[in-house]
Amino acid sequence: MKISRQVGTLGELVPIFVQDATVTTGAGLANLTISSFSSYYYRSDMTSTSSVTLVSTGALGTWSSGQFRQINSTFMQGWYQFCLPNGMFVNGSTCAVHMYGHPSMAPVVFEVDIQRFNNQSAVVDANP
Repeated sequence: MKISRQVGTLGELVPIFVQDATVTTGAGLANLTISSFSSYYYRSDMTSTSSVTLVSTGALGTWSSGQFRQINSTFMQGWYQFCLPNGMFVNGSTCAVHMYGHPSMAPVVFEVDIQRFNNQSAVVDANP
């Protein structure tokens, strides 16, 4: 997965899929607890990785740095909401995220393309 956000982005929530590594069907891993895995990120201008302090408190749709919440264990098994730390967006051009550690969890990796402009909004030409 690769997402693109503007430098300085605050309060970014992303849905991520955690695959169950113990099956060959591609099924998601439900009921993952934050104490059973780790998350790190590396921004292109950093000299080392930074750990993400994962938290499980809070509600879906609300941002808190490192919050990791299951979306729905029945209808969206393996899908979680992850609140990206604001420090991921302060500088650099890319940021890699790596989650791993639970014995049944396939590693989750994704990259954030850090843009100097806001590519999440559109300008509509009223006179095409």
